[in-house]
Amino acid sequence: MKQSGRAILQPVGNLSGIGPRLADALAGFGFGSVEEMAGLPREQADSLAEVVPGISPAGMRRAVVEAAFHLLGVDGAALADRLMEDGITGPLDLVAMSTARIIDIAGDGWDTERALCLQLDAARSLMTFTVLLRVVDGTGKPVASPKLEVVDSGLAQRQPVVVRRGDADGWVLSPPLRRDRRHHLFISAAGKRRTLSVSAPPTCAVLRRTLVLASSPRRAPLRSRGTVLLGPASFLFDEIPLSRAKSGQVLRVGETADGKIVLRSVDRSFIPGGVVTQVVHVPVDALPSRASEGDYLVVDSGSLRKASRRERDAALASRGGVVAKGLQS
Repeated sequence: MKQSGRAILQPVGNLSGIGPRLADALAGFGFGSVEEMAGLPREQADSLAEVVPGISPAGMRRAVVEAAFHLLGVDGAALADRLMEDGITGPLDLVAMSTARIIDIAGDGWDTERALCLQLDAARSLMTFTVLLRVVDGTGKPVASPKLEVVDSGLAQRQPVVVRRGDADGWVLSPPLRRDRRHHLFISAAGKRRTLSVSAPPTCAVLRRTLVLASSPRRAPLRSRGTVLLGPASFLFDEIPLSRAKSGQVLRVGETADGKIVLRSVDRSFIPGGVVTQVVHVPVDALPSRASEGDYLVVDSGSLRKASRRERDAALASRGGVVAKGLQS
């Protein structure tokens, strides 16, 4: 499997019935690891079987189930088969099943404590995802041993909660992250520090991203198709609903994304290591009449109105000091 973080993720070839040729074919469609196979919905598994040679829809579904069990520590195809015969098709079924029934199916060596641990791991897998990140330089070459720090999306926690070191090929895997939150990843390597904000993927358990460390510093963040290029300061983007925006907060109208208008806060806050910009997505009909991209709006009792010149200038003046503080840190 080329350029896939083989040393970090478990190769899909670890599953029974997945030989080298089939493993390479699955990798070509983005499912080259056990982690990426686990949790694949049945409809997508059936669609994948139609385009991947050498495996039937039933075989693909079984591989997905075995992958989920494999990550939970249920090793051995025989045990996976017994669980499947009893109607267990993934972590959600394990959580709902009685502990006594799991012990009966698993057989010798299983007691209440082990079965409960399995159910706890299953519940945790449903609520988390991981990020597989590859760090490269401006020429596309991997940056060895990147350092990854994870900060919770609430921004209340001022210190990194977890630190991970990457390998010599630039690959680094995050710890399990909660699916119901947006997370800020701080990546440092070769004397540079960058920030990447991520949310959980809708289906799979692993989110792949590439981050480019520019050879020359850039002052403004640039984004393009999942690859993020950021400047010398760390810029955090905290996505919030309009209901959470403070009354009187000034927002600038941005582009349209996924059918909604992107609004960004003009006033910004600073935490150690970064400047925080709040981002709000609203439907088009939530904007005041005749508002367009580049206009400034004010949050007023949960709705939006156009900002006066005085309100706009005050917000822009306060932003300058905060950004300067962040660049000096």
